[in-house]
Amino acid sequence: MNRRMLLLLTLTTLLVALTSWLSYRSDTPAPQQGQTVQQAPDYFLHGLVATVTDANGNISHNLSAESLLHYPDTDTTALQQPVITTFGPQRSDWVVRAEQGEIAGQEEEIMLRGSVQLEQRGETPLQLLTDWLRIDAEQQLASTDAPVLLTSPAARVEGIGMQAYGKEQRLQLHSTVRGHYVFD
Repeated sequence: MNRRMLLLLTLTTLLVALTSWLSYRSDTPAPQQGQTVQQAPDYFLHGLVATVTDANGNISHNLSAESLLHYPDTDTTALQQPVITTFGPQRSDWVVRAEQGEIAGQEEEIMLRGSVQLEQRGETPLQLLTDWLRIDAEQQLASTDAPVLLTSPAARVEGIGMQAYGKEQRLQLHSTVRGHYVFD
């Protein structure tokens, strides 16, 4: 009878411990929908400088960043202080700077956020400022739905939303466009 009692007591103790553990686990709040889950990067780089070439070996664009963190759970890459330089056929290069950037999976697009500044170098320098910008560096396309300020030596233009076509050297503002142009 002692063995039976000992076995029953052991099983009861295990059952109480398991119930307590399950109760503790269920009291821990699960992340709500829309909340970000803290995840750990699987790799990181500091002082990133990358050069991308086209099929002919010509430099297409450069990407540099203060730091790069890759998160395997969401397959996203976060960039701090990214700078992208694209090289046009007439050497009218574009340089884009932002506080943060994100690349999702194996996509060619980069989402830039925070004080985004796009500058065109060359004979007619341009500067574009916005809060966020989506860039496809390979296709030399950029777009945003946010307010945009475009300045050049002879003009100042404001609008909401924008598409920039780097290969065509064309920029289109979507709405609420206002401008000031200085004639020579």
